[in-house]
Amino acid sequence: MRFFIYLLTMAFSINAFAGKLDDAVTLAGKSAKGSENNLTEVFMSSEISSEEYIGNFQWFKKNAAEGDRAAEFCMSQYYIHGFGIPKDTAKGMKYLKSAVTKGLPQAQYTYGTYLFNGYLVAEDRKKGFEMIRNAARQGHMDAKFFTGTAYLAGQGTVRDGVKAVYWLERVDGNKYPFANFMLGEVYIAGFGVEKNPEKGFSYIRRAADQGIPEAQVKTAELFDKGTGIPVNHKEAYKYLFLSKLNGVNTDDMLKSAASSLAKDQISTAEKEAAELHQHQTVTRK
Repeated sequence: MRFFIYLLTMAFSINAFAGKLDDAVTLAGKSAKGSENNLTEVFMSSEISSEEYIGNFQWFKKNAAEGDRAAEFCMSQYYIHGFGIPKDTAKGMKYLKSAVTKGLPQAQYTYGTYLFNGYLVAEDRKKGFEMIRNAARQGHMDAKFFTGTAYLAGQGTVRDGVKAVYWLERVDGNKYPFANFMLGEVYIAGFGVEKNPEKGFSYIRRAADQGIPEAQVKTAELFDKGTGIPVNHKEAYKYLFLSKLNGVNTDDMLKSAASSLAKDQISTAEKEAAELHQHQTVTRK
């Protein structure tokens, strides 16, 4: 289970989170006031230039002054990250806490990650987890993924396989391939659920086909051992080669896998891996 601890750290490191915010821009100021969900979602998008922040600032400020919780959240990000204006952490946190108090899921998730990582506030993983879980209960997708992963790793809460599966299965697997990978591992191990190698393989292969290198290596292992799927050494080689194309050093494993294959099988496997890799590269752009 050490992988899950690693994944939690990687997925929710404050550097990765702040990096996402640093690239965020807003479209909300371009249109009439829409739903608060749309407002906060477009603020986290990257569809307009940073210069447009300044023009939108007054629009958000006006709506925040009227008590709009989504506008308050957006104002918090302006001040905390200096989007087109000088940074003012104190003002930013005041706006953020107000939006949290009013129950805005995006604000709860954001402030929860701050608490969880000790970013701008004293670290409190338990409180951070609880706040993120509140956002998850309101349907916030990032919060659902975080909550499931935290339960799986026992970070900010006790480890609970049943609750981990509950939340991870409510994540959109098309947008969160790591959720597929983790669910696959859970079903193969039988952590919180009855062991189901076939279902586990299906989840892991889906993550592999979505471009997760660790899932590609695991898929190769499952094909090689016949776990949840009939033994297929050619497919095992293909996924090992695919993971190599994604930067994983699998040379020794590839040599071992090649010993069971004819040259034409190796050639076919490498061609199929290259085609899949190209598709994944295009999809990620």
